[in-house]
Amino acid sequence: MISSSTLGLLARACPHALTLQEDGAPYPRDHFAAGTAAHVVLEEVTILGQGATLTDDDRSRAAARVVAELSTVGRSFRGDPQPPLPLDAALEGADLALDWLRSDDAWLPSEGAHVEGQLEVGEDWTPGGPVWYGGLIDLLYWTEGAEGEGVLVVRDYKTAWPHTGGILESAQLRGYALLALAHAERLYPDRDVDVIRREVVNLRRQETYHVDLPVDSWALGEWRDQLDAMIRAIPRRERRTPNPGPRCGGCSYVLACEHRPPEVADLEGTARRMLALRAEAGALEATLREATRDSLLSVDGSTLGYQPGSRSTPSDEAVEALSELYRVPEDESTRTLLRHLLTAGGVSKALRAALKGQPRERRAALEERCLTGAPYRTWGWRDRTPE
Repeated sequence: MISSSTLGLLARACPHALTLQEDGAPYPRDHFAAGTAAHVVLEEVTILGQGATLTDDDRSRAAARVVAELSTVGRSFRGDPQPPLPLDAALEGADLALDWLRSDDAWLPSEGAHVEGQLEVGEDWTPGGPVWYGGLIDLLYWTEGAEGEGVLVVRDYKTAWPHTGGILESAQLRGYALLALAHAERLYPDRDVDVIRREVVNLRRQETYHVDLPVDSWALGEWRDQLDAMIRAIPRRERRTPNPGPRCGGCSYVLACEHRPPEVADLEGTARRMLALRAEAGALEATLREATRDSLLSVDGSTLGYQPGSRSTPSDEAVEALSELYRVPEDESTRTLLRHLLTAGGVSKALRAALKGQPRERRAALEERCLTGAPYRTWGWRDRTPE
């Protein structure tokens, strides 16, 4: 079965990784442990809360049971027994889940929730028949929107700091939305669905991001076409050529791969080498900065040293011009504060915002008035870096 996680593996690794995945090759799970525990705690709390009102103590006890089980017995994932998680990682995950549940923005449905549900569709994107695409959705539920519209919500929990609103447009979340809509009539036969909502909850940041899309949007058909094309592009097993290189560092199966480069096989040694090279580069740069203080050094058609140039800075008129444009009170302390805080980039942004929709010539004239070029020298290479 092809899933969003399969497509994600191919995106960050090489086709050979899919072969290793299909063969059940081992991979380190410890760095997923806290996220796994957080997901299981939220799954347990959501199930217990169907038709019931849970107290904070109820949720804490449920989390304690999850931690005990995960750190001693392990769990089964898609029918595959998993080894126990490190105790400290399981505790960290439980804390992430409980801290989020205590936050002001936390909300769980008290009825109709489908938790960690595996949804699958055939090639025609309807349930049944040979499986074409599938996914395991953290939480699926129906709710009523502000104007009475039926909203089908696909929620995905994340524990990595970088995951913010941008991930809403990922193939994973788009695929989940399509799967949810394909099963909506079966899961919620008595509910109308007018809008599909993709929702991401970052448990570390305690932030929630979402975007709504009408179910009659043309974008849904485009997403199906894109996923179909990606699935069809996956090479057959005999044509999956290993492609060792920089992406090996992000591959879950790198330690089991016979084609991995030596620097990936010894990540600790590679990190030490990087530190040594960085220290050497710093020492060389200090020497070269001193040597090129008064003149540029020519190397293979490029120049190294303090390169002359200019950069924009706010002019003496910038504060006055922007104060007039934004009707800032003629208060000397306010003007003085602006004078100290204003940057060239800030001037440009302020002019763009204030003159949006107006002739470009006016903004250009004001920029010429508010910005001035100042001589500036920056140290580095000019033209090209030597090969």
